[in-house]
Amino acid sequence: MEDISGFEHESMVIVYDPGDGHIVHSHTHHYVALGGRQPADQAAMEKEALEHIPQPGIATGKVAFLHVDPSTINRDAVYKVDTQKRQLVEIQKPKRRAA
Repeated sequence: MEDISGFEHESMVIVYDPGDGHIVHSHTHHYVALGGRQPADQAAMEKEALEHIPQPGIATGKVAFLHVDPSTINRDAVYKVDTQKRQLVEIQKPKRRAA
């Protein structure tokens, strides 16, 4: 079997509210680019991310996009976007309600 590790690529686009940095949706793409194919461009990723937002209508307001390297994301953390610096910042996890 051929080693394809050098052809793999993963990228992530964050859809967020540019007013307060609240993340509306994040979409990760993992694909293998064989035969010299190039990964999807950022505009295509943004369009696809909007199509996958679980609550129709949530993206009818103004949204912005942030492209990040998914290997830099702590999957156990909660983030928002610093709208001035256009980068992710870790925030405190919301407290769970008592059952």
